Amino acid sequence: QLAREVQPDVIHLNGYYHATLPFDVPLLLTAHSCVASWLRASKRQPIPLEWQHYMRWISGAVPAAGMITAPTRTFLTEFESLHGRGRAARAIWNGRSPLLFRTGPKRNVVLAAGRLWDEAKNISILRQVAPHLDVPVLIAGEDISPDAKQIDVSGLGMLGRLSRTALASAMAEARIFASPARYEPFGLAILEAALSGCALALGDLPTLRELWDGAALFVPPDDVEGWQRTLALLTKDRALTAALGHRAHERARQYTPERMAAEYVNAYSTLLSAPSTMGVAA
Repeated sequence: QLAREVQPDVIHLNGYYHATLPFDVPLLLTAHSCVASWLRASKRQPIPLEWQHYMRWISGAVPAAGMITAPTRTFLTEFESLHGRGRAARAIWNGRSPLLFRTGPKRNVVLAAGRLWDEAKNISILRQVAPHLDVPVLIAGEDISPDAKQIDVSGLGMLGRLSRTALASAMAEARIFASPARYEPFGLAILEAALSGCALALGDLPTLRELWDGAALFVPPDDVEGWQRTLALLTKDRALTAALGHRAHERARQYTPERMAAEYVNAYSTLLSAPSTMGVAA
C-alpha cells in the first residue's frame, strides 16, 4: 500500500520479511545480520526448527531482490554461503559522522559496550579479565537478560544503558575500547569508539580484520589469557595506546555517512539501469 502511494523509483529494505511482496520497482535488500550466522558464531549450532519460518523468509527474499548489500565483504560472503547468491551483490560499509564524537582527555580505563547476556557480543569474558587489571573495566549496556535474569557483573563498573550522547562522552574519556565479539557483521560501537580516539582491542574476526587490520589489536574471542595480556599491555603502555588510538581514528574517518550514501546512490542507479530487477512474489 505504501509503495503504491509513494510510487518510489527504488525500494530499499533492511529486513527480509517484506522482500517477497509483489513490488513493481527494483528492490535492494541490505543484509545487516542474520539469525543463522549469529547462531553459528555464538552458539556453534545450526538453526533450530522453530526458526525455519525465518529461513523461508530469507530463501524467498534473496531471489526477489535485484541487489543484495551487506556492511562488509566478509559478511556478504558468509550470508551467501548460508542463503545462496542473489542476482547482484556488493558490500557497502556503514558510516558515522565524526562531528558526533570527540577525542577528549583520556582516562586509563577499559570501556566496552553491549548487552552482557548476548553470547555473540561476549562482553561477559571481561568479568574474568577485570580482576587481573590495575584499571577499571567499564561496561555500557544491560545486565538483565530478556528472561529477567540478572547477569553476574562482579568486578565490572556498570554504566547501565546509556543515551547516545552519554556513550559518546564515555568513549571520549576512555583510553581503551574492548570488543571481544564472537559475531560482528560490522560493529558501529567500534567505529564510534575509533572516532573518539580509543585504542581498539577486538575479537579476531574476519569482518573486523577487514575494517580494522593495522589499526587495532586482535585477540581470539574466547582466549581469556590473551585478553588479559592484551588489555594489561594497553593499560601500561601509554605510547602504544596513543599510537593505536590515532590509527583507529584515522581509519574511522574513511567510514563516513557521505561515502556510504554515495555508494548506495550508485547501487540504486545500477538497479535502475539493469533489466529484470523488479521484486517478485513468493
